[in-house]
Amino acid sequence: MLIQTEPAERRFLTVYYQNVRGLRTKTNETFLALCRCDYDVIVFTETWLTEAIKDAELTKNYKLFRCDRNPESSSLLRGGGVLIAAKTKLGCKAVELLNCESLEQTVIRLTLPLQTLFVCCVYIRPVSDPATYATHAAAVQQVIDLSKESDSVLVVGDYNLPNLIWYHDDDTDSLLPVNASSEQEVTLVESMLPLGLTQVNDLPNAFGKLLDLVFVSDNVSVELFEPPCPLLKVDQHHNPLLMQLEYRTALNDNTVEPDAVFDFKRGCTKEVSTHLPPLQAALVERRFALAPKSSAESN
Repeated sequence: MLIQTEPAERRFLTVYYQNVRGLRTKTNETFLALCRCDYDVIVFTETWLTEAIKDAELTKNYKLFRCDRNPESSSLLRGGGVLIAAKTKLGCKAVELLNCESLEQTVIRLTLPLQTLFVCCVYIRPVSDPATYATHAAAVQQVIDLSKESDSVLVVGDYNLPNLIWYHDDDTDSLLPVNASSEQEVTLVESMLPLGLTQVNDLPNAFGKLLDLVFVSDNVSVELFEPPCPLLKVDQHHNPLLMQLEYRTALNDNTVEPDAVFDFKRGCTKEVSTHLPPLQAALVERRFALAPKSSAESN
């Protein structure tokens, strides 16, 4: 007879996001900020980094996944770039996607006890070609194709669509775009939402605009709010965001799936023995004989 162990318990993963408007002159400040904070994952857009700046100059506590601006992603030398920092204790690795060379984007996978979390960060510069949004959506589709039903997907970044308005729909309890009209807006809406993703950021910047968007798969339970203390100086066009994602884990963190426990005391010795060779049958009978009996069985 099988006795199921306790069900998985709820845990939370924290993801901090900020458009930092350049890190090249803030390496010391960034290093100290990442030493003080305790977020599981940190996502930065507009890092403005180059290969001349090494990961060790930015942090010792996080593993970095960077996509610095390069000639394939932009003809402009200054600006752009994205970065995902994950705690070194987390099981994480980069996800390689096809046909994404033109994007300032990086994707990682985090291995949690009972599922995988895919995190994608993107920066799309202002007045980009609609094809850039379509290419990004195709990349997200690749991520979804890699995921299992129990896995979760988080896509966050600066999409630079300030005129697109997201309205909370009471019937679906979700944010929906209500005025997509430009080619860029229409391409984003028509290519991202059909993927089963929901946009959850409803915190506008100082000008009442939403440049930074957060898309999550339907199975993600996420709370989003402004962090109590930003890691770096805040740009008025971009609010920093703090996301708390719920996931489940076995009570024993070393267990990937819920365990089953065999109760030998309630087993039928003769029935088991008929299916085993003589030597194994004898061992099973001895195991049953040595198993301690409950008080009810002793009476």
